[in-house]
Amino acid sequence: MPLVHPLPPALVEVVSPVYQTEQRLRQLKELRSRIDREIRDIEAEEAYRARKAAQTKGQPRSRRHKAEDRVTKHLERLGVTAHDVKAWAVTAGLTDTVRRGRIKAELVDAYETAHPTGARP
Repeated sequence: MPLVHPLPPALVEVVSPVYQTEQRLRQLKELRSRIDREIRDIEAEEAYRARKAAQTKGQPRSRRHKAEDRVTKHLERLGVTAHDVKAWAVTAGLTDTVRRGRIKAELVDAYETAHPTGARP
C-alpha cells in the first residue's frame, strides 16, 4: 500500500521549503550554541591561567630555591664566594673536603661568626 500524504500536492510544494528552512534554522541555532559554549570554556580557561600566573608571579618556585637565594645573598653581603667558605670550613675542621654542590647556610653563618668584617681568607 502506497504512503498517502495527508496534504494536497499543491500545499506540499509550499510547505516543504518552509519546513526545510525551519529545520536548517534549528541546526544553525544548535551550532551557534555549541560555538558559544566552546568560547565560554576557552575564556574560562584563559581567566584561570591568568589568575594562576598572577598568584605565582614574583614568588620563589619552592622552599629550596628560597633557601638558596638566602645563602647567595648572604655570601654577596659578606663579599666572599662559596668556594672561599668551603675552603675555610676545611681548614677550620668543619668538613673533610671541599665538595661540589650547594653550600649549607650553617657554614656561611659559621664563616660570618669567625670573620665578622667579612674579610677574605
